[in-house]
Amino acid sequence: MPQLEEISLPTSTVGVEAGAFANLSNLLVIEWNGTAPVSAEAFGSVDTYGNLLVFAPEGTDVTFAGNVIVGNTAQSITLRDGAPFRNPRPFQAEYISFTKSFVKSTAPGVAGGWETIVLPFDVKRIERTEDHTQLKPFGGEAGPYLYFWLAQMDPQIGFVSADSIRANVPYIISMPNSDYYTPTFNISGDITFSAEQVTVRPTTEAQRVEGSVATFVPSYEGQAAAQDVFVLNNDSYNAANVDYLPGAIFVRSSRDANPFEAFLSSEGHGVKGQFITFAEANAIMAVTSDQLMNWRTNANGPVYDLSGRRMVNGQCLMFNGVYIQNGKKIVVR
Repeated sequence: MPQLEEISLPTSTVGVEAGAFANLSNLLVIEWNGTAPVSAEAFGSVDTYGNLLVFAPEGTDVTFAGNVIVGNTAQSITLRDGAPFRNPRPFQAEYISFTKSFVKSTAPGVAGGWETIVLPFDVKRIERTEDHTQLKPFGGEAGPYLYFWLAQMDPQIGFVSADSIRANVPYIISMPNSDYYTPTFNISGDITFSAEQVTVRPTTEAQRVEGSVATFVPSYEGQAAAQDVFVLNNDSYNAANVDYLPGAIFVRSSRDANPFEAFLSSEGHGVKGQFITFAEANAIMAVTSDQLMNWRTNANGPVYDLSGRRMVNGQCLMFNGVYIQNGKKIVVR
């Protein structure tokens, strides 16, 4: 992976020549000391710099359209998926956004379509980029929204449903995208996560979550493929004669983890296999016969399938399988 850099201008800097930073795409942070303006001429195209942050003193003149923090405030921050990101200290953003493309398919009762995500701010709005239709996680606020699945790692239980995206917490996320669903409810393409008047947290505060099987690790700068790194599959995967959809299984050393993703780490856990399934990442309990009827009708709380999809009023529960209720795995045979 490329060497990423931070630089600091001397406090005596009163001017920066045109093209001084041209093509330095490996820059993550510039401490802009001195009185020189942060000029567009010094940088060139904004797209060259990925998620570069420029920290300038209060009162600095700015014409560069990139991510510039003056004093402790940025007018607008745009985070680009797949480009490394590093933030050394908290600052205020009048507006911040991150856009990610979702194209994986899902299917009822089958794990699939999952992505991982970690962001450095508390997300206040999630919308389909093309038409600004608002999205909410299942189980969250009711209203005229489209809904998606969101879960975070609980150290004792494993993946459990979440109703919001908080700064520096790693999540798994899946958008409904299947011919089984009414087309109106399907979600695919670019999704924008944003907030206004929010604190952007240091990336050093990113939270690793120690699970019983593996550790869920957020990654802002990317993580090279390695024997202790399990990343969600981007393509179909066959394991132990089972065909898994893209986004259904964590596979050892299969690819690099990209910036703004998370991965499962086996370090300290002794995982010997080539993959970790969603079932393995959660504790499993069996349902007794006298609990079955209440459970099938959701009387004891909402029921989800293995991929985190909520089963409504017993929908699909006539089939044997593994389900989740109240944060616990339930096996029905």
